[in-house]
Amino acid sequence: ILDPPNLQQRKVALTRWFQDLYITTDELSQKHLIDRVYGMVASGSAAEGAVDNIYRNPQFDPRELRKNHQHLTITIPGIDSTTDTDFKTDYIVRRYNRDNSLDVTFKRHATLKVVFDSSVDTGSLWVNPSRIFITELNDEPQGG
Repeated sequence: ILDPPNLQQRKVALTRWFQDLYITTDELSQKHLIDRVYGMVASGSAAEGAVDNIYRNPQFDPRELRKNHQHLTITIPGIDSTTDTDFKTDYIVRRYNRDNSLDVTFKRHATLKVVFDSSVDTGSLWVNPSRIFITELNDEPQGG
C-alpha cells in the first residue's frame, strides 16, 4: 500500500495539473497533456464535467487557439489548502496572438476537492504519479 502524498506534493501535483489544463501546443503534445489532465480527474465526478466545460469554452479551446495561431500561458502564484482534501487558487491565463502580442488576460479562481487512491495500478502511474484524483472543480472568473 502506498502512502498518500504529503500536502506539498499535492500542491505541486495540482499546480502541474492546472498548467497541463491550459495547453495549446502541437496536437501530439496536446493529446498527452489532456490524457494527464483527465488522468487526475475522478471518472464520473463533477470535476469531469467542469473540465469538459473548460475545453468547450471558445476562449480556451485548444483546437480554436491553434487554428487562430494563438497560445496561452498560465501564472499560478500558489495553491492554498483549507483541509487535506480541499484546495483553492487564484490564477491568471493570458492569451497571445501569433506575433506574441498579448490578446487578453483572464483572472480565474478555482476550488478543488481531491481524494487519494493507493490502489492505482502501476501502469497508470505515468499519467497520475501522485495518485490523487480531483472529484470537484469550481473554476470561474475572479469575482464571478
